[in-house]
Amino acid sequence: MAEEYEMELAEFGKYAEENLDIDQELDKRQLVYARKGDVILEGRLAGWLTKANNVEAFKILLTADLDTRIKRIMGREGKSYDEVRVDILERERCELERFMRLYRADYQDESHYDLIIDTTNLTPEKIVERIFSELNK
Repeated sequence: MAEEYEMELAEFGKYAEENLDIDQELDKRQLVYARKGDVILEGRLAGWLTKANNVEAFKILLTADLDTRIKRIMGREGKSYDEVRVDILERERCELERFMRLYRADYQDESHYDLIIDTTNLTPEKIVERIFSELNK
């Protein structure tokens, strides 16, 4: 039986920096699902991947200011403000560098998306309401 190993997200990011085939395999699998349709994909590169590979999709980017993201993660993970801030900034740096190296892709480029929602001051219900409103247009 295979031994299970848990890895913090930041640790996984560093591992993926040295093993680019991980991102390539995950992205390949995500494209398989995207091409089947009737699916919701979540990921930093989902919008870029579908656009770059001419996969028809309605691409939504959910954003929030850094302070809000920190507080949300603190509530889930029980870490301090400073710990979470460092984790977020390191993850963003790591992913931006990896994706640029792999695909010349800037996942922060909002032009890949059909709808951008700043969730900073929105409840989950309001976010869903906004998405359905756009989809029904």
